[in-house]
Amino acid sequence: MRKIERRDLTVPNVLTVLRMLMALAAAVLLISGNGRRVLAAALLLIAMLLDYFDGWYARKFHQTTSLGAHLDPFADKVMIAVIFITLMLEFRSHWFSLFVCVILARELVITIFRWRVHEKSGTLVPASLLGKVKTVVQCIVGGAMILYIYIYPGAMPESRQLIFIAMLLTTIITVDSGLRYVLPRCSDGKKRSVMERLIQGGMIWTSMRPEPRIYISSSIEQSTSESSTSDYIMFDAASLEPGRYKLILEIEDMVAGFRVSGEKSFSIIPRTGS
Repeated sequence: MRKIERRDLTVPNVLTVLRMLMALAAAVLLISGNGRRVLAAALLLIAMLLDYFDGWYARKFHQTTSLGAHLDPFADKVMIAVIFITLMLEFRSHWFSLFVCVILARELVITIFRWRVHEKSGTLVPASLLGKVKTVVQCIVGGAMILYIYIYPGAMPESRQLIFIAMLLTTIITVDSGLRYVLPRCSDGKKRSVMERLIQGGMIWTSMRPEPRIYISSSIEQSTSESSTSDYIMFDAASLEPGRYKLILEIEDMVAGFRVSGEKSFSIIPRTGS
């Protein structure tokens, strides 16, 4: 482990250490009891706000450091662990405890995985976009429950189904963001989670869809028909005899499974003057 240098003492890194200490202080307050749970909840909510602010500050003022890249994810995991363990002790429900154990197990496994990769190759494994989304979802769900249980007790809906759905979605996103590190690479050599692979597959399927087939026929005494995939259909009106014609348009998309048709009447009259 390298020594902390002067250039590491940036505002974002100080804020990261501060929110980690706030999360630990909140845990101590919650364990000690004595009516300090509101203060502990407030510290956790402030720590979550600082999580956004220190990242914004580092990007805005170009104060990203190698220490911050290691410290920020660790502080996130400390904060998330304190939040969900607190909620687990509050709810005392088997299904809630199961969700929390799965979430914390994922965080522990990925932390160990990143540490081992860094020890072997010196390479920092960056957080993926889905990993950042995961942290945001965890903070929103955990923060909302902390807020309504400790700050505004009684304001939270009594329906446990809502809490179950929120925790289920949080657990799915958390686990899926971790699978990105253990699943084999895609055909393009990139690491993707299950959700990212499904999105990529949908995009590939959409790009492979054929153009809608357009059939146009004009008819009165004799009919002609042609097909095209262009947005504009051109034909030589001079080749048609004067008279009343009907333009029939059919658009069929075999992939999407729909068919649209319509018709428009028009006349061709002889030219009488120059």
